[in-house]
Amino acid sequence: MSLSCLANVKRNNESSRPDVQPHVVFASYVGDRSGSMCRQEKASANGVYEWVKEMCSGVINGGQKGFISVTFFDSLAEKRLVNVPMDKVEISIEQARDWSEPRNSTKLYDTAIEAINTLRRNIKSYKSSHPELRIHGVFQLFSDGHDNKSMAQSHHLQAAIEGARNEGISCIYLGIGQNAIKIGKEYGFEEDQSLSVDVGEETSEFAFRGCSMNALRCASTGESQAIPECLRQSSAPSQSFHRSTIGVPAFKLNPKARPFNLKQ
Repeated sequence: MSLSCLANVKRNNESSRPDVQPHVVFASYVGDRSGSMCRQEKASANGVYEWVKEMCSGVINGGQKGFISVTFFDSLAEKRLVNVPMDKVEISIEQARDWSEPRNSTKLYDTAIEAINTLRRNIKSYKSSHPELRIHGVFQLFSDGHDNKSMAQSHHLQAAIEGARNEGISCIYLGIGQNAIKIGKEYGFEEDQSLSVDVGEETSEFAFRGCSMNALRCASTGESQAIPECLRQSSAPSQSFHRSTIGVPAFKLNPKARPFNLKQ
């Protein structure tokens, strides 16, 4: 049974049925490939590969329709997937490595603002021509540093993210080597959807894998999902040393894995 099916049949504490899953999902992933990401280069590549693969597979297997976008930034922003129908997506681990290879500086604000506002426009346009359908958006941003290349400022990003959340879009933030609760709030993200990650491949691997699952739950249920405590402990043990450590299973990709292709 898929995640979306489980979401439909599971009752809440009041024994009432939750809303039916969205008919259509728009997903957007924005990743940092600046030079400092070399400390978690492998996890970043694996992360976007798994995020795209799991989001597309989960949406399709759940009987939903979906569109996906992927953007990476350093000193420049590069759009790798632009509102592609999820059943037409093709991605290989080699492409993911190329997209995320660390280099240059950090154009965080400008890139994220453009991506979230594009997602908002795409959803509004689709809703206007399909008013009978339930549509949900999922936006995920990660960075390991502070912006040093944008024209915009953090308050501009905050306004854009808060605007998207007010429109029902699930917004997830991963902050590597920082207090993502604090920084995420400055960027407009909810505390429950902001995840701190210790620098390094292992902790980043936990974080990317866990957030892929969380993003899919948002897509399946049509509601923002709180990041579980066990993922917080595994992703940033330095920030949760006083708690018991509960692991999230690590994932490993075969370097010769076959390209993911849902194109009909």
